[in-house]
Amino acid sequence: MKRVFRAATLVAALALFVTPACKKKGVEEVSNAPRPVTQPVAEPAASPIGQAPVAPGATAEPVGPVLAKRTVLDAEVRKIWKSVEFIVREKKPGVEPRTVNVLIGEEVAIEGTPLTIRVVGFVPEFAMDAGSVTTKSMNDVNPAAKVRIIEGGKEIWEGWAFRNYPDQHSFQDPRYAILMTKALRE
Repeated sequence: MKRVFRAATLVAALALFVTPACKKKGVEEVSNAPRPVTQPVAEPAASPIGQAPVAPGATAEPVGPVLAKRTVLDAEVRKIWKSVEFIVREKKPGVEPRTVNVLIGEEVAIEGTPLTIRVVGFVPEFAMDAGSVTTKSMNDVNPAAKVRIIEGGKEIWEGWAFRNYPDQHSFQDPRYAILMTKALRE
């Protein structure tokens, strides 16, 4: 009986130490657990509104002028939306605010100031997609205008003016506050 017990113990000991050593190098055990993706997945490039997605590696020609880095002003937006209205407030007491209406793509000198405002682009429902500014719809949901402020022929500020968030990323100047109030259709 001692012999059988010793033999069984020896077989069990060998099974514990030898089995892991027999595992083939480079072969993984099969598991039902989800495995992480190890290869990069190519995503399609962002496409302008109304156009089909662009295949990975291809480039899309913008429909309208390119704004800043990869911002595209879509021709469809320009068909519906014509101008943007701003309120200009002097930070001096007793001065009435001015309303300025600027056609998209145009500039207007702000009366009584040394400033000119140019609306470079407009989106009715601002959204960012893969580093590009786009619009989710043609509805007046989160309108934003890409604006340049010029003084003495020199650009002093460029950025997005938001109707719903007038203080976010707004033009900072000790003399004037310029805020987008609305966008106007045809």
